[in-house]
Amino acid sequence: MRILDLGCGTGAASESFLRAISEVERAGLSGACVDPDPAMLEIARSKLSAFPGVALEFVPGSAERIPRDDASSDVVLVGSAFHWFQTTRAVEEITRVSAPGARALLFEYQFPKAIDRPELNEWIRREFNENWRAPNQVPRGSLKEISRPWRTHPAWRERPAPRVEMALPLSGFGFYGHLLSQSRYLHFEAGLSPENRLRYRENLLRRIMASYGTDLELRFDFYFQAFELERRP
Repeated sequence: MRILDLGCGTGAASESFLRAISEVERAGLSGACVDPDPAMLEIARSKLSAFPGVALEFVPGSAERIPRDDASSDVVLVGSAFHWFQTTRAVEEITRVSAPGARALLFEYQFPKAIDRPELNEWIRREFNENWRAPNQVPRGSLKEISRPWRTHPAWRERPAPRVEMALPLSGFGFYGHLLSQSRYLHFEAGLSPENRLRYRENLLRRIMASYGTDLELRFDFYFQAFELERRP
């Protein structure tokens, strides 16, 4: 089996995939993790070294110009990365490197919402839309919407994919860290002076912890969405 993890980041999608398959399926598995960020590729390399016998390359590259041969992949993973791709070019490149009969797993999660804290969700929604929104930024649409050119491409057919619930507990610090990783927030923060950035983060954490009250953790729904595609012969 030859896999391609496209926009692999720190290797989380490949790690989950390798843990989900059997040792027999992992034996002799090869492929590539591709990402434009060399630092993330190094983290992925370290993380996936936990799977001896799996021969993965860690290759700088993009979805628009995939550094792989034609028909060289049997499984394509795109986890929380498709919204960064230039859709038309990326779909043609993914099609080029996918062997006939190859499977593609396309998935992402949304920003999590606290299941029992609607006031926290509303505050975060308002901050995202009013204070953290970049000038001229427009909604990118859901994964279902933005992936339509791939799912309707004549070289691919969509297969039924079960709905997967993704509700996870997060501490106040865990939710705070997740928020600080969001590109929209980081764009906003980049416009602050170091002193104001620190003050803003302190106030942000204080507001989050106030929402938690005496609870050490809250459960969050990540609204996981997934699609499975098959390359036509």
